[in-house]
Amino acid sequence: MSADASADNGTIVVAGSDRLIDPGTGSRTIQLAAGATNDALVLHAAATDRILGFDPAAGDTLDLTSLLAEASVDIGDVTQLATHISIANVDGSAAIVFDPAGQGSGSQVALLTNDGGMVAQLQTFKAFAV
Repeated sequence: MSADASADNGTIVVAGSDRLIDPGTGSRTIQLAAGATNDALVLHAAATDRILGFDPAAGDTLDLTSLLAEASVDIGDVTQLATHISIANVDGSAAIVFDPAGQGSGSQVALLTNDGGMVAQLQTFKAFAV
């Protein structure tokens, strides 16, 4: 977790730019500050993080390194992500689904709240780091 992140009523609030946010394992609610840029949020297996304020246009990324390592998945490069990660609009939010077997199923690991409009942009996988 970044040095300026704080927990308030179970929500991790991140104020500032250029942060690497690792909320650890377990499901969390994470609020990225409006106007912040270039924040990277680490996702983990066996959890569903609810994320508010994520903005790939501002340089925000989802770091999948830990998620892939925890599931012993080696994708080689970002072009292989589509076999393990899918993005769907769920009630106006962008759901990130991870399938370690690459068989087209899997479980939700993140929900980008109120960001369903960016589903098509996320499906290009440019907002992901591996």
